[in-house]
Amino acid sequence: LVDTIAWQAEILPEAPHPSRASGMQFVQTLISHIGASARQDASLYQWALDSLRQAEHQRLEQTRTRLARVIEDMGLTDFRSTLPDRLGDTTVSVLDTTQMHTVPSQLLDLPAQQGSGSVAPSRWLASLVVGAFARLYLEGRWVHARLAWVDPAREGFLWADCRTEQAWPIVSRALQVLHGEGLAMTMEPRSLVRAAARLLATQLQR
Repeated sequence: LVDTIAWQAEILPEAPHPSRASGMQFVQTLISHIGASARQDASLYQWALDSLRQAEHQRLEQTRTRLARVIEDMGLTDFRSTLPDRLGDTTVSVLDTTQMHTVPSQLLDLPAQQGSGSVAPSRWLASLVVGAFARLYLEGRWVHARLAWVDPAREGFLWADCRTEQAWPIVSRALQVLHGEGLAMTMEPRSLVRAAARLLATQLQR
């Protein structure tokens, strides 16, 4: 539960965005309820955890509703062919390998950015499901994004910025290039509790 609460800071817009304010208020309400409960058992914390996950799902559905026109346009697009710069009259840019921005060389020189581990780009793409979070290098900057839609052939992916209302339709070949260069990776909650326990163990050993 602690890790999931901390995760909200990663996926909510920056303050003073209304979504962050309401999200943090919801977290505070859960904490207050837990603190006031006479019976402290696993079911109480599981309820709070499920509530946070349901809130995340509701935000995803709101995003998909906001992007409904884009999703409809993408459903009619042949992603194997050369894509236009725009989808219909929407304001969302289509990202293919020919539209990808040049990556600063200093990023590619960092050992941590070389490749994306042992997972091949094709396998990484196959693992993506609607609702997945990713850290992507797009338009010259790092963004935290959530997968809002995937076409049935898995050739087109619609990513929505977690912190703004911007979105990016990206073809699979462009995502594979980004992942292969270490510029697209899955985002998952970090275990702050486990990290704190490791730090404490190290301090005790000293």
